[in-house]
Amino acid sequence: MDIRPMIHRVRALITIALVLSFGLMSFTFINYEKLEEMADQNEAFYCGVIDMSETIHQKEAELLPGYKLFQDWGCKTCHAIDRKVVGPALANVRDRRSDDWLKAFIRNSSALIGTDDETAVKIYNEYNQLQMPAHDLTDAEILSILDYITKASGND
Repeated sequence: MDIRPMIHRVRALITIALVLSFGLMSFTFINYEKLEEMADQNEAFYCGVIDMSETIHQKEAELLPGYKLFQDWGCKTCHAIDRKVVGPALANVRDRRSDDWLKAFIRNSSALIGTDDETAVKIYNEYNQLQMPAHDLTDAEILSILDYITKASGND
């Protein structure tokens, strides 16, 4: 009997139960490697507690004002925190670029590309020469969005 489908259901049920029971608390790990190994051997499987750290960071980040701006300005259309979409993944973007550079790029990527900024041109070329649209955001609004991205990246 293949119990893999049951494993996925158990993972989902444990996640739901823990979130409903404990909210945004820290959790320990379920040993998924051992679980898969046991499933391969068709043995009874291990149930433990799930690592919710990424979910916790995301939920905490969603409480920040920058989250609403990220949603309202359509950033999520082209960007995700943890993966490339149309544009680059944004996780830890402040580790790669300065706030001043990010403000200039977010406000008007075309203008920055037009100055032959090496990094802006590299991103432009890497993403099939698609330019991010200009955004009429204040410095405070951009920094708020960056604060959300930082928190959602798992940084404080």
